[in-house]
Amino acid sequence: MLMEETRIYKGHTIRVRWNKEDMQWYFCITDILSVLLKQDDSRAEWRKQKKKHPEIEMFCFGIRMLDSDDRQRIIECANKYGLLRILNTLPESIENELFKVWLAKI
Repeated sequence: MLMEETRIYKGHTIRVRWNKEDMQWYFCITDILSVLLKQDDSRAEWRKQKKKHPEIEMFCFGIRMLDSDDRQRIIECANKYGLLRILNTLPESIENELFKVWLAKI
C-alpha cells in the first residue's frame, strides 16, 4: 500500500510516497531536480541526465502520483539509495550536499 505525501525543502514542495511493503520513501525525481538545478523545465533536464547516464534508470520506479494538473499519473521516482546515485551524476554543488543532509533526516 502506498501513502502519498509532500515534503517541503527550502520552500519547495517535493512529492513523496511511502511504500509499506518495502518500508521505503519514494521521491519524485523531477521535483528534486527543479529545486537543485533551479530550472523550470526539470523534465527536460531529467531526460538529458538519463541520456548522459543511462545507468541511473535502473534506480527509477514509475509510481502513480498527483501531477501538477491534479491528475493521477505515473511519475518517475527513486528511493533514498537511488536518489543518492542520481544526485551523484549532477555537478557538485553546496546545494546538492545540503539536500543530501536533508534527505538523511527523512
